[in-house]
Amino acid sequence: MQTKNIYIIEDDNDDFIFINEAMKSIAPEVSFQRFASAEKLFDCIVFEEARPALFIIDYNLPLQNGLQVLNRLNSMENFKNVPKVFYSNSNFSQHKLNALNDGAAAYFTKSGDMDGIRQDVLEMLLFSNPGVL
Repeated sequence: MQTKNIYIIEDDNDDFIFINEAMKSIAPEVSFQRFASAEKLFDCIVFEEARPALFIIDYNLPLQNGLQVLNRLNSMENFKNVPKVFYSNSNFSQHKLNALNDGAAAYFTKSGDMDGIRQDVLEMLLFSNPGVL
């Protein structure tokens, strides 16, 4: 069976550690690759033909925000059909509305405890391309 890859664009180390721990406990067979900024993501995937099963995007990123990342991914032929979900500390309703209107599959506000984070990750995985769970 081919390993499924999930790409997370998250600049906060602590948030990434919590998400990674939750992911390992729920779906240890999933490969989880982190990009600390939009620039690092696009530098890596610009020539990549393999597609992840899911993008998890933080809204509040340096230089380019998550909405800009979403729109750029949606404009790239290799990645426009890959599901994208937001996982952010921002619970501003306009951020959520903008993300969903621009093609995000879902928008989750980050939970403050591990049980909540595990539940969020489990729900995010349901949006991934087939075969992740």
